[in-house]
Amino acid sequence: MISAFNFKNLDKWKIRTLLAIKVFITVGVFYYLNAKFSDISFSSFFSFKSVPAFVAAVILVPLNFFLQYKKWQLICDYSYPPQKKE
Repeated sequence: MISAFNFKNLDKWKIRTLLAIKVFITVGVFYYLNAKFSDISFSSFFSFKSVPAFVAAVILVPLNFFLQYKKWQLICDYSYPPQKKE
């Protein structure tokens, strides 16, 4: 049976190697996206055509987070009912 990946069993050099790989991949993806979309500047990216629509979207983000939390709470409560403490 395959056991879960456990960071406690790893040596420090293995953790540093994994971190270095993650940083390398992140930098590589960032460089690729920057080269691919270099014609798009930040000023054109943040120029909003419709300010009320942007404000409405920002205001709805906390509501979305709350609804996602409640959804997962219901799923978890239905799938794994609370166990009684003995």
